[in-house]
Amino acid sequence: MVNTKILTQEFDYHRPGSLAAAFELLAEYGDSAKVIAGGTDVVPQLKYEKIAPNHLITLMKIPGLSDIKEDNGALNIGACA
Repeated sequence: MVNTKILTQEFDYHRPGSLAAAFELLAEYGDSAKVIAGGTDVVPQLKYEKIAPNHLITLMKIPGLSDIKEDNGALNIGACA
């Protein structure tokens, strides 16, 4: 069986260029917004109508969030890595 269901929920898609801008959007839209990085958790929830946000805020364009770094033995993985 092939799943051909597409997203039926309408939402505004925001691409902030900084963390400050992302936080401003979250403050403005509150619970009606969801943050999306790679989409592996949010997109299936949208597809199966488990969530219905009015706003999606992507972190993909924010510099530094796609880095993977080691710092004194600790591994820091950015939101979009």
